[in-house]
Amino acid sequence: MLSITKKADYAVRIIAFLANTPPESYVSSTEVSKKTLVPRKFLARIVLDLIHAGWIESNRGSKGGIRLSKNASEATLSKVVELVDGPIALNDCCSPNSKCAFRKVCKIHPVWVSAQAEMRKVLDNCYIVKEARKK
Repeated sequence: MLSITKKADYAVRIIAFLANTPPESYVSSTEVSKKTLVPRKFLARIVLDLIHAGWIESNRGSKGGIRLSKNASEATLSKVVELVDGPIALNDCCSPNSKCAFRKVCKIHPVWVSAQAEMRKVLDNCYIVKEARKK
């Protein structure tokens, strides 16, 4: 089965959840964890990655928490997945650093490349914040 990691799935959930909250409001980590079903320990690590990417802001204190930053509108599914998982590859022969010995003679390789390009196009064109705010 081909799938993204739990960490990437959680990162998408966090951004999508925050996209459905008032932009000026900070949301506690406890609430984000409960509403997205992301374990709190894991949430902290993912939020840190999202802060470093410039998609989430945090604030300490009694009215603190996390919220989307203005840059979050640039968060596509592909960018979020690559932030936490690294380069997206349908299979090993499509990965940027592939050392597949059959790459040049394989009759299936062009099919994998084409499928990867189509998957990439879908992920590149899905802006999480816009998608979440449409609902």
